Amino acid sequence: MALHCQLFFSTILYFIVFLSSIVELSSILYAKGSLSSCFLYVRTVDSTPSNFVCNVNIYAFAAAAIYAVIMAVYHGYGTVVASRENHIGRTMWVMPWLLLNSFTSILMFIFACVYSVGLYITCSGSSSIFHKTEGCSLKSNTYRLMSVAQIGAWLSVLFWCGLVILEGVRLMRNRRALSREVYVEPNASDLARIGEVTPTA
Repeated sequence: MALHCQLFFSTILYFIVFLSSIVELSSILYAKGSLSSCFLYVRTVDSTPSNFVCNVNIYAFAAAAIYAVIMAVYHGYGTVVASRENHIGRTMWVMPWLLLNSFTSILMFIFACVYSVGLYITCSGSSSIFHKTEGCSLKSNTYRLMSVAQIGAWLSVLFWCGLVILEGVRLMRNRRALSREVYVEPNASDLARIGEVTPTA
């Protein structure tokens, strides 16, 4: 009973992506709730903050978390089955997940950039946005939470890129293994001499 390492590591990575997305979500939601608004891209204290950026990040990371947990279950099941039947690991879908993970990595990168730039603009524009006195320092609980959300966003990008690399390696190994398993009948080759071919009629 051999463990299919690539499926196992994919399962672990999907689960880690799920956890980092949950950390990102809870941090943004708590920070947004404690301030009653989303303080990203706010240049002055008098500016009216928009919830749009926070909401987009919340929905994006919620969708990523749902996708990651579904894929963790799928790959976990594949790991269990592949430990009993070796060929299962090579016959599971790889290309659709590789394309979807690549697309998700790009989206997560964009959302992480949007969040980081928004937090930077808020903190460089005014030093008293968060609770008016604490500002953008680690003394502010809200700023700490928004920093945790930022770190979670970039860790998610890193883990998604890791999944893309892992799925790419799996695709190459599966193709190589399947090409070795394909049986080519010697008589069917164009290089076989016609006098040596056994008649079939």
